Amino acid sequence: MMAKIEVALFMVLFLNFSLFSQEELDDYVIEYRAIARGMSRRVVVKHKIFVYHATRNHKTADSLEIKNEQRAKLVELLEGLPLKGMPYLKPPSDKRLADGAPHAKLKISLKKRTYESPGFDHGNPPEEIKDLVEFVLNIAESVVQKE
Repeated sequence: MMAKIEVALFMVLFLNFSLFSQEELDDYVIEYRAIARGMSRRVVVKHKIFVYHATRNHKTADSLEIKNEQRAKLVELLEGLPLKGMPYLKPPSDKRLADGAPHAKLKISLKKRTYESPGFDHGNPPEEIKDLVEFVLNIAESVVQKE
């Protein structure tokens, strides 16, 4: 009898934990911006929607629904990020400081907190966020290629 109670208690706790963590992961926003003279790119990923802006005033946008595989990969990449250390990441290059590359930033809102990277060269993010940035930009490329 005691074993059944323990198993039932474990199942209830496990299921509640899983639902709670899934609810938290559904509440994320990833925003990538790249800006230079005459050029502006903004990518926003929120839950299951991906929005790509390619003009300076952001009046026009393309969007698509994220596939389950893409969403799973995004969640996996988010889980591996050093969110609290994002403001202290060191960019690998500084071409943006002399107009040699667009100025880029990554901002992540998760669990009602916002984490933002320092500026870095578009196309050359800090190593710690590189996989996420490249994945988001690859999704953006797929949106542009559909046009």
